[in-house]
Amino acid sequence: MKLDDSETIQDLEEMLSAYLKQIQILRAEQINTTKFLQEKGALLQGIWAASCDAIAYPRLYPIIVELYDILHYPVHTLGLWSQIKKFYEEIGLKAALGSAQFRYAGRFLTYIGVIKANQDDPTGALDYLNQAAELLTKITDDPKAREDHGAVLFHLCSALNDLGRYAEVIETGKVALQVCRAIGRWDTEAFTLGQIGNAYARLGNFAKAEELYLQTAEIWEAHPEKGYLRHITYYHLGRINLIKSNYKKAREFLRQSIEIKQEVGELKEGLAHCTVQLGIACAKLGDYQEALYNFDSVNRIIKEELFDVRAMAELGYGYALVAIGQQKYSEGFLLLQSALAQIGQQRFPDLKIQLALYLAKLALFRINLKMLRYAFHSLVEVLLEQPSISLTASRFIFKR
Repeated sequence: MKLDDSETIQDLEEMLSAYLKQIQILRAEQINTTKFLQEKGALLQGIWAASCDAIAYPRLYPIIVELYDILHYPVHTLGLWSQIKKFYEEIGLKAALGSAQFRYAGRFLTYIGVIKANQDDPTGALDYLNQAAELLTKITDDPKAREDHGAVLFHLCSALNDLGRYAEVIETGKVALQVCRAIGRWDTEAFTLGQIGNAYARLGNFAKAEELYLQTAEIWEAHPEKGYLRHITYYHLGRINLIKSNYKKAREFLRQSIEIKQEVGELKEGLAHCTVQLGIACAKLGDYQEALYNFDSVNRIIKEELFDVRAMAELGYGYALVAIGQQKYSEGFLLLQSALAQIGQQRFPDLKIQLALYLAKLALFRINLKMLRYAFHSLVEVLLEQPSISLTASRFIFKR
């Protein structure tokens, strides 16, 4: 017998309430929600299906919003980014706006923006993140909204870094730091300092970048309960030592970062990015076996789960380093060309310059005019769009 609307609403409400209670109990008992959802894949699919039906009934919007908010972290940790992008935009955002829960609408816009930035669309991410910032700025009577505002400003810094808009990173970061310090969110303050440090590093100001990274280390050390987050500082220091060609120091920092990440169950993308950088450091040191071990261990996660464009390009660069080190030059050329093509235009200019310069250097060495033209076309394309980083690029043309 077909249920009428009141019965349908009641059934859906009971179903969503049961899902919510189950997740709340897991959290209250400090059970690893991420692991539980991974083992109970059908549970998550049931939640998505029920919420897709429930979105037809405004009365159910509040429970959808509460459930989606509590689910975000474990779903993100599992690397189910496409599900966040789909369901949080189509269901969660509609429910939050429809029930005038603007703080949660801001949070969901932030979640979607972060995924877009990580996967393939930092320009599109800015639209979502700016919408989130605008919504959260208007909420003046909720301290939690100010925390969320600080978080979205941090994510804006990250997306702007990906687009090579480094001056904007520094200015947005200053505002984020003011917000975070005013409300005592030292963790978001530390994350933001890291993003500002990244901008300075990509502008070639390594002393300033290291100064900021070490400030983040001081914050983690001042809060022992979050001391494990020093893995972020180790990652940043590893990357900057890679840029400076201090490969042994880079390897040491990156190994320390990975060790902590594995201990605490770090998000998949954080572990994957760090593992790729460790592989690159090993390749630079001529340890091709360890380099390949690192690349192979995260290859599938990056390409089939995260669809992380930057990580895919850096992975291709790493494999190219190994191929060239083993004198497989044709393979190296193809890997570098493929990595450049993956990046496309108007994103990750620092990485694009690094790849183009390395390809140009190799093409000169092997007297490959076709690849040399391709490399310099890529390089000129970036430098015309991002003249502020031209000095950084030219400084490392023979080192990188």
